[in-house]
Amino acid sequence: MSKLSVVDISVLMYHYVRPLNTRWSERHNVLVLEDFRKQLDHLQKTHQVISASGVLERLSGRAEASTDPRPLVWLTFDDGYSDCIRYVLPELVARGMTASFLVPTAAVWDRILLDVNKIHLILALAPSSADVVAEIRHVWKRLNLRSVQQEDFEAAFERLGFVNAWNDACSHFAKRILQKELLVQDRQRLLDRLMDVFVGESEQVHANDLYLMPVDLLELERAGMDVGSHGHEHKWLGECTSAEQHNDLQHSLLLLETVGLSYPRRVMSYPSGSYNSMTIETVRALGIELGLVNDNALASLQVGTGPWLQVSRIDPMFFDRYFSV
Repeated sequence: MSKLSVVDISVLMYHYVRPLNTRWSERHNVLVLEDFRKQLDHLQKTHQVISASGVLERLSGRAEASTDPRPLVWLTFDDGYSDCIRYVLPELVARGMTASFLVPTAAVWDRILLDVNKIHLILALAPSSADVVAEIRHVWKRLNLRSVQQEDFEAAFERLGFVNAWNDACSHFAKRILQKELLVQDRQRLLDRLMDVFVGESEQVHANDLYLMPVDLLELERAGMDVGSHGHEHKWLGECTSAEQHNDLQHSLLLLETVGLSYPRRVMSYPSGSYNSMTIETVRALGIELGLVNDNALASLQVGTGPWLQVSRIDPMFFDRYFSV
């Protein structure tokens, strides 16, 4: 029996891409448009930029032998930001490149400001991340909250308040507490309070500016891009029941199909990189062919052994680590 061949693919995971002067503040973590252009120019010289369909052709053994010796790279964009139409698409089209855009359908269809973006706004517009944590502590004490692990504030901060590659200690603590470390009702009350204190403006105003419209998805597809799901409500799927996961993902896919997209089940990405074995079973049952995770690793996938539902991706903030510039 012949040995299965391996396809090495670098998969990049983008989020915000915008000009420097359009950031909410200097603490709004975006990939500045000029740096994005430099990344694309470099990849155009050094790599073959392929689409999700190109990935599947190679993994299924259907692709014709290529004379291009350059390694493969696949560009993906999460969260359905209007940046994708305003800034990203013109740069891709100008270079003849393709990419995959994975959207949370509640944001696109219902114009709901997702919790993850509320957190980004709060941390960007507050005087500092320490001020955010001070307000969290105030509300926590007033409401006598406990974490999902039944910790008081001090114990939760000791566990979660640490520096990593993306965040200072206070930012990391705030993100974890506001995403998953409190019961849902407590988390929503706390988020509402922080939005009032540090943001103030209507959530609807931010949602309308931040997200793509359904018609934009068709424009992306007409330009040769893939469009797929990033869940409906951007839930941490790994924290949900099997039924909750199925309902969220099925609703997302039905909306994508309703708008007239050709292949909305070709690829999806797991919101916040959260998934478990139930997620994989659900995604497989829904006919998804490619599932994307967030673990900063090069993807090495065997031909003919799909479905490929745990494909690794690289955060572009580590671009120089993986791509010699």
